[in-house]
Amino acid sequence: MGTGRVVTITDVLGVMREFEPYEPAGIGTGLIAWELHRPEAAIRPLIERASAAGWIAPAGRDRRSGEELWRLTTHGRAQVAAA
Repeated sequence: MGTGRVVTITDVLGVMREFEPYEPAGIGTGLIAWELHRPEAAIRPLIERASAAGWIAPAGRDRRSGEELWRLTTHGRAQVAAA
């Protein structure tokens, strides 16, 4: 993804769907930011909005880094599928 394109919640949810099978404990903003070539600070508001919409839910914290991890909800998976 080029750096000139605006990142959307759908982009964030898409990364989460892509990595779910490989990250069963949950997905952190760091991985999402890395995949979307954006700073974590740019991803956090999208995570907050996706959480408020019920598309993602907290999945705990990374044992090593303490980073909050997230998981798609059923509603979030449906949102990605509809996009």
